[in-house]
Amino acid sequence: YLIGVGRYDVTGPVAQVNMMGYANPSQTAAGLHQRLYSRAFILKRYTERNVVISGTHSHSGPAGFFQTMLVEVTSLGAIKQSTDSFIDGIVKSIDQAHSQMRRGSMHIGTDNVVEGNINRSPSAYLKNPLEERERYQYNTEQEMTMLKFKANNGDPIGMFTWYPVHCTSMNFSNQLLSSDNKGRASALFERMMRKSGEDRSGNVRILLFVSLFVKILLFGLFVRILLFGLFVKILVFGLFVRILLFGLFESFVGAFASANLGDVSPRTKGPICVDSGKSCDFEKSTCGIPPRVKNCVGFGPGVDMFDSTDIIAKRQLETAKILYFNKTKEQLVGEVSWVHQYVDMTNQSVQLDDGTNTTTCKPGMGYSFAAGTTDGAGAFNFVQSMTEGTPLWNAVRDDIIVKVVCSVPPPKEYYDCHHPKPVLLPTGYMDRPYAWHPTIVDVQMLRLGQLIIIAVPGEFTTMAGRRIKESVQNEAKAHGIHNAKVVLAGLSNVYTHYITTPEEYTAQRYEGASTIYGPHTFQAYQQKYTSLVESLVTGKHVAPGPSPADILNEQIELLPPPQPDSVPSGKSIGDVIDDVNGIFPQGAEISVTFYGANPRHNMKLGATYLAVQQLTNDTQWTDVFVDTDWETRFLWKEATNELLQFEKYQPIRSFGSAESHVTVIWNVPLDQPSGTYRIVYYGDTLTLLGQRKPFQGQSSEFKVQ
Repeated sequence: YLIGVGRYDVTGPVAQVNMMGYANPSQTAAGLHQRLYSRAFILKRYTERNVVISGTHSHSGPAGFFQTMLVEVTSLGAIKQSTDSFIDGIVKSIDQAHSQMRRGSMHIGTDNVVEGNINRSPSAYLKNPLEERERYQYNTEQEMTMLKFKANNGDPIGMFTWYPVHCTSMNFSNQLLSSDNKGRASALFERMMRKSGEDRSGNVRILLFVSLFVKILLFGLFVRILLFGLFVKILVFGLFVRILLFGLFESFVGAFASANLGDVSPRTKGPICVDSGKSCDFEKSTCGIPPRVKNCVGFGPGVDMFDSTDIIAKRQLETAKILYFNKTKEQLVGEVSWVHQYVDMTNQSVQLDDGTNTTTCKPGMGYSFAAGTTDGAGAFNFVQSMTEGTPLWNAVRDDIIVKVVCSVPPPKEYYDCHHPKPVLLPTGYMDRPYAWHPTIVDVQMLRLGQLIIIAVPGEFTTMAGRRIKESVQNEAKAHGIHNAKVVLAGLSNVYTHYITTPEEYTAQRYEGASTIYGPHTFQAYQQKYTSLVESLVTGKHVAPGPSPADILNEQIELLPPPQPDSVPSGKSIGDVIDDVNGIFPQGAEISVTFYGANPRHNMKLGATYLAVQQLTNDTQWTDVFVDTDWETRFLWKEATNELLQFEKYQPIRSFGSAESHVTVIWNVPLDQPSGTYRIVYYGDTLTLLGQRKPFQGQSSEFKVQ
């Protein structure tokens, strides 16, 4: 096989933008903890129809990149900076992968993750048939599957894992962009595999010697070159550069991907009533009288959300290490192929077990969607497991929502189609200013030898994932792939919320209420994917189906642009407000606050807002940590005349200039070498005349010992 891997920054705006996942209006970005990356893996030439874009589903990334309205309400519509960051970063990661393709082999293995997840809707899981549940030891999948890529000369290239757990370790009080537990696991694995000469971003610092002649393709990245004692920066745009060097290895890329995580939480201590310490109601996830969901909160496994993120990441990491070095023994052999079809999910024919036929529905969200989950509760008096509506909220739906955003009111047959879901938001008819939910959906599978990857457009629950994998596997065996292995790549290509089994749908927990195409959504997908296996194996032609509309240029963006920056009289942007000095022990938290600028002026993709630098050789400052490292945090606040408090964020002003304060935090590792350090802040300021200028601030020197 020809194999290529690449990674590029897709972090996007780290301030003033609503964060996507919880869709909580109060969760507005105000800094950065972990950068977000696109990790690309290429095995053949690609088109629109054989590229899979699968999300890890961090709930702490920037919003505004969808082309449907429902998930853009809290972000005030589309956000071009988010969309451009994702698109550009994905393309650049593919460019990198394409430029570094090598001949190699693929290997697969499985092993269990210990205490890495729990089921957050166990009452719905119990609706599945007893004889089916008895086939499995757990009510979530514990198994991690790894695909390892190795060059023919034995060099490591990359790896890809599938394991079901939500990236909700960081809760909705978090306002720092974060790639959550899976991003943390990827960073740790890639750090472990890092070669001498590579820095934390995967860029390469090169010391020139007359030794080995290598051809490298560089895409818009700064490469630092030490040439006969002269330090220069070269910006190379898509050109082949021949470099004489010693000890350079291409970056290893390791991805921790999502699977059937629909009902799966990383909060392994489970939910508890925070007001009483008692257990939550089992079916409704409520506490108190009257019953409310807001006090039923999932916790663990750590002491806070940062600790919990780290623990769940490391539990995945430990299994991945075992797999990579000891248990990826089975080599993939056979052709690489794909199948893809666009499907209108609003009226798909479904054959039921009794032989009768029915159809899916136009999309709609149930009452319990508004209740949220134990990972992030909703609002008002909504609870989980609501199978009947209320007069008040039905009136709000019919007299306000339908009249304002529906060109045509939904007929009675539409609501009947979703039974037993009481529809709160009839999104299939909500078309103002544009569609609130997708109707045309990607159905797609890839084949790598005996491995089949089912790319699903949403969040399949545990049992729904088990069923569809088994159906596809059986069909593959019937078409000659007798040793077929099947994995499910969750949240791929387009987001259609959740997919439960029909039995789980009747419980109308959050996941069932968010199964948007009605009670037969799962069977429609199961039958469609299974029917396409023959084409995947034999190459039989498949009709492309109706293409979805592209409305990127029609979307509404209401978020004001960032204002010009200002500082108090006598101060300059980059000056230190609260400095640091003295001697600190390993394990200390060190922070410095600067007069700063709005980070939306420059998202610094592929770069950094900060650096922790160590003095080496008594003369040279060397970066030891940057803003993508777990040990650092970048906090931004628009300052007011009030006392600076980072837990309180002010509303966005739309005119004039604004004073920004930036705090850089470094949590010193317990094994950090003693020495002299400083903290550096990199920003870009916007003047009242619209000029954008880079600047730098730095702290005083301090010691760690």
